[in-house]
Amino acid sequence: MALGAEHDERGALRVDGHNQTTVKGLYAAGDIVRGLDQIVVAMAHGAVAATHIHNRCEIADRGRGRQPLTEPARRSKVAPAHPSEAVPVQAVIFDVDGTLVDTVDLHAESWAATFRHFGHEVAVADIRAQIGKGGDQLMPVFLAEDVVQRDGEAMEAFRKDLYMREMIGQARAFPGVAELFRRIRADGRRVVLASSGKPDKLAHYKTLAGIEDLVDAETTSADAEKSKPHPDIFLAALDGLPSGEAIVVGDSPYDAEAAAKAGLRSIGLLSGGFPEAVLREAGCIALYRDPAALLAEYDQSPLRAAPAA
Repeated sequence: MALGAEHDERGALRVDGHNQTTVKGLYAAGDIVRGLDQIVVAMAHGAVAATHIHNRCEIADRGRGRQPLTEPARRSKVAPAHPSEAVPVQAVIFDVDGTLVDTVDLHAESWAATFRHFGHEVAVADIRAQIGKGGDQLMPVFLAEDVVQRDGEAMEAFRKDLYMREMIGQARAFPGVAELFRRIRADGRRVVLASSGKPDKLAHYKTLAGIEDLVDAETTSADAEKSKPHPDIFLAALDGLPSGEAIVVGDSPYDAEAAAKAGLRSIGLLSGGFPEAVLREAGCIALYRDPAALLAEYDQSPLRAAPAA
């Protein structure tokens, strides 16, 4: 169980203010040393590691004995920051990696291998805390500016090739993605994907999740000058729609930060492994375990309001 958390009679995970402060204190003590924009998680802290495991719904590493989610885990929800808050939206904008597909560890491992290939040793746990950013924002966290300028393009190309050859085949869609998209579209809303990844990777994930025909629009790194936590990708996803008529669903603090910079509210999913306190601090108005949990609580979620006229 996450630090200081308890389940109510419905199985919802609730964290009071004191316990959130406890978690924040652990991170302030050294687990996050560069702020939400440059988080470095020290997994040596057993309590933080336990929180990470709990947040991922006690799923074992995919491809290495992963266990399916239990029904309570699928339905369990973290209490929203503002339970009465509903958002009249015309579009729901989804992050992809860590939100719809279980790929955060795969990306962290691919970056570690890439850094190693170019002569830099960086811990997978430290890299993992940066996943959600594009390579343009991730590399400067660990490498000097001149190194990024000299080797950055070659490193990104190497990592993409490694990921597509050896790792993308291990990716799995989270439960309930297609069903959630159908529910959103049945309410007359648009489903938009906004990923820091490349178009070919996004196409694979859509097939994996069975959502090829359930997406109204999408943006990728090709549509943005800078990746998250900059707002470029979400601004492109809005495509002229007022920010008050859309909401973001993502798994990382960088999603929430980018959304806020674009004037968007955000719902956080714990499926990417980021602690509840970190997502709340980044601005998420409600938290759910995964897409299936958001679907199960849809009528009580910030998505429940009718679309804007």
